[in-house]
Amino acid sequence: MYAQVSRPVRSERDHEARQRLIHQLKGQLATESPLLVPLNEPQPPRSLAAADRIYRQFVLTHRNSLVLPLFQQRHARSLLIDYGMLHTQNWSAIAYYTDQLVRGQSLDYPLITRALVRLKGHLPAGAYSALLRRATTVAEAEWHRQQQHIDLLDQQLAKVPTSRGQAVTRTLLQRGIAHLRADCIGPEVATLHRLAKSA
Repeated sequence: MYAQVSRPVRSERDHEARQRLIHQLKGQLATESPLLVPLNEPQPPRSLAAADRIYRQFVLTHRNSLVLPLFQQRHARSLLIDYGMLHTQNWSAIAYYTDQLVRGQSLDYPLITRALVRLKGHLPAGAYSALLRRATTVAEAEWHRQQQHIDLLDQQLAKVPTSRGQAVTRTLLQRGIAHLRADCIGPEVATLHRLAKSA
């Protein structure tokens, strides 16, 4: 008999409804998005300047759309990485796309942190501090959520008997906990705190 992972029913329903909504929004984004994310291509399908212009226009015309956060997550990352914006000296554009990742609630904290490290000393102090503060607030909230999830799984693991019949359940929980700890954004949060202290 496998140990039951206890979750409140409402939370599970909320999660399922959220997943359905995200799936719908991803479909909507696939049809509405004017930008292509370069996949395994040596060159992006558009110039950086064209992609930047298209991105900003989409944000303006979809300001109140539920699809906007998904667009921000996917395409701000694409402009920074795939289109090479992060490696330019266009500091205001790098700041804009970093802010777009934060506003879109992107979970790509390694990229957000890299961008903030790169921006240090290249923006007016007030603008940099505000962006860093927003990113740190969001990252800390995600880090706390991750820690709560790990703690919950640790508690569930402690309740699973060590008998041979529970070995699979224990192993799965242990692997899940190890995976969550490995993906935890603690190092990025620490880097953001160091940047804040030196700003």
